[in-house]
Amino acid sequence: MIALTEFSTEIKNIGFRAGGLIMEGEKLLLHTSNIDDFYVIPGCGIQLYETSDQALKREFREEIGVDITIERLLWVLENLFEYDNERHHGMELIYLVSPLNSADKLKQDEFYGVEKEESWVKKYGEITLIFRWFLPSELDDIVIKPDILKEELKNIPSTPKHIQIIELDK
Repeated sequence: MIALTEFSTEIKNIGFRAGGLIMEGEKLLLHTSNIDDFYVIPGCGIQLYETSDQALKREFREEIGVDITIERLLWVLENLFEYDNERHHGMELIYLVSPLNSADKLKQDEFYGVEKEESWVKKYGEITLIFRWFLPSELDDIVIKPDILKEELKNIPSTPKHIQIIELDK
């Protein structure tokens, strides 16, 4: 028997996310959007009955037209945070990924994509994603979420690292 925790709650913002970090030399690819004031590692919500690697491959193909391969797991994040005045409980797997095709977009310092997730578009309207390359030395000049990744991105782990981020009071 496999024991799973099942629960019911009025909290609707429990989610699973996969993130994919692409590195080009020392440069790291991050993105923001026209509705946010911070950067994140590109990624997406994992849909029901979808694996994290399937989700990432889908998202990179949809948002920037790039096929990727998963290299290795970097971080497992347990993230309790507030976004858009709502409390969220997230579990996130962040991988080091590599592009399989050399898209022209990846050669630009900054390029754009469009968020296609229906629930986001319905809530916020058209969302433009802004992708940008950063050197580790530039990370102190921007806001990255979750905050702890600002330091973690300066020293990519050689083995997976578990991180708990608790920004909420119970």
